[in-house]
This record gives sequence, structure tokens and C-alpha cells, in this order.
Amino acid sequence: MKISEIMTRAVVTARPGDTIQNIARTMADRDVGCLPVTDGDTLVGMVTDRDIVMRVVVSGRSSLCAVRDVMTAPAKSCLAEDSVESVVRWMGKQQVRRVPIVDVSGKLVGLVSLADAARHAEAASTGSALEKIVRPGGDHNQHAFHRTTFAN
Repeated sequence: MKISEIMTRAVVTARPGDTIQNIARTMADRDVGCLPVTDGDTLVGMVTDRDIVMRVVVSGRSSLCAVRDVMTAPAKSCLAEDSVESVVRWMGKQQVRRVPIVDVSGKLVGLVSLADAARHAEAASTGSALEKIVRPGGDHNQHAFHRTTFAN
């Protein structure tokens, strides 16, 4: 089964110039924990509620700073043609719970969460991915981003 068959197609996005305050409001209104960041239709990054807390609140930045200053870029993504099983394995390896789905030109076409994938993937691969995702550490680790912040 292709990931495009299970992805959410109507994805709310942020733009690089949006303020953190506005996208935080959007996240609260939509009850979502992340927004893909697009320039036109092209995926350029991701911003999560954790990014906002760790890169804005903890560091004392203004909530009026731009998304481009807080987002993770480039965004990690999968292709719409990828299989559900391969995306689940990739999510485990990357330690991510949500992944934007793009077409071959980099245009954002959807979003998949681990929960979406779990409903359609083999239980063994989903369990393995979840085990890797909840393991601490990795490139995304916020302690590495704000090493001095957590020294106390």
C-alpha cells in the first residue's frame, strides 16, 4: 500500500515569514502539534509545538519572531509513492512521529502520523518504529540545540 493512500491531504501549513504567535494560535485552534512550512507549494521546513517551546520560550525570544528562525530545515519528508511499511521504518530511524509527504518535485501533498501508519502497517514494523522514536537522543535532540540552556 502506498503512503498516499493513508495520508491526510488537507494539511494546514505555515509560511516562513509567519510569526510564531500566529502559527501557535493556528496550532491551538486546529489542535495540531506541527505545521509543515511551505514556500508556495514547496516544503521548506517543519515547525512543532516543541520547537516553539524550546527555541522561543526557553531562550526568551519574542513570539513575534519569524517561523523561518525556529523551523527545522530542511524538512525530512517521504514521497507519496513510498510504501506504508517503508515510511514506518523510516520514521523509526529518523525518530519522528509525523512526516510530510511530497511529490517528486518537492510539492507538499499530505502529512502522515505514526498513528495513521499504525492503522495500516504490520504491527511488528509499527512497534519497532515506535520503540526507536521514543528512545532519547538523535540529531533532533533539543539539548544539542540549546546546550547552554540546560546546563543548570
